[in-house]
Amino acid sequence: MAEDGHLTKAGSLIDKVWHLPNLRRAWTLVKAKGGTWGGDRQSREAFEAHLDDELLNIQAALKADASVPLPGRRVYIPKPDGRRRGLAVPAVRDRVVQTALRLRLEPHFEARCAETSYGFRPGRSAHQAMGDVRASLHRGGEWIVEVDIEHFFDIASHERLLAAVAEVVADERILRAVQAFLQAGVMEEGKRRTLVAGTRKGRVSARY
Repeated sequence: MAEDGHLTKAGSLIDKVWHLPNLRRAWTLVKAKGGTWGGDRQSREAFEAHLDDELLNIQAALKADASVPLPGRRVYIPKPDGRRRGLAVPAVRDRVVQTALRLRLEPHFEARCAETSYGFRPGRSAHQAMGDVRASLHRGGEWIVEVDIEHFFDIASHERLLAAVAEVVADERILRAVQAFLQAGVMEEGKRRTLVAGTRKGRVSARY
């Protein structure tokens, strides 16, 4: 943050992402969430069996600006209305990279979030959002508006998403890493589908 209180762009961050303690912390979080294998069929147990080598390989790829995520393995989960929701399960190593990125990027975005924002934020929940609504009604509020962008995660523009990240982060290597994940696509029935818009459903904070 600048001296005048205005938030400044984050400078060099990639070295903090591939910093080995950050990668180890990312692995700890990935392991704790459990989950199944991704596009390379490598299990968490197999990854952990060679943990030091795996983390050093990730570090080397990030240092060389050569980290290439695999397409996510397509799985479907049932929805309450009988339809199915498609998810893309990343490889374990890609989950580690995603989590390592999140650990270093999240504080910079958190500093810019509105106090009344609760979605997908650490330490915040739907229950807190409801409490905020009740407090607003107590203060005399009369309207509650529910808005949803249909199929947002299927149609979100990669260019706009990257531009939004670039407003906060100046490190071009971080931007390339984010772009690589956006374009990694999914693998379904042996065929790879590259995404030209939208994002893979299957977040690093989700349980796969």
